[in-house]
Amino acid sequence: MPHYHLEGLNGDWRLVRETETSQLYRGTTNHHGLSFSASIHFTAAPIATVELIFVGESNQFTDGVWHEIFEDLTKIVLRRNNYSIIDYSVAFTSEISDGNYSILDEDKRAYKTLHA
Repeated sequence: MPHYHLEGLNGDWRLVRETETSQLYRGTTNHHGLSFSASIHFTAAPIATVELIFVGESNQFTDGVWHEIFEDLTKIVLRRNNYSIIDYSVAFTSEISDGNYSILDEDKRAYKTLHA
């Protein structure tokens, strides 16, 4: 399903999951076709927080790649609110995977009992 907030971006961005205050994307840069993940947390303006994970060695990420990613991130966050700053962390890896971990009901009850 296309999303209006992804129109006009440089890279290929795909929305993986979304909550009221965050969005998780996977994508590929137009510049060199490098894979990435971007987790955006929409805190109160003026600061949006982003965790970027790139697949590959850090030396592959030239100024052109950085410019493309941050130009796209700027468009995404400005379409959400009047942000002035993107506070970010970056990691480089050989692979990205997703999953779910289910918390057992007995663990939830035990936690609630301990912290009641």
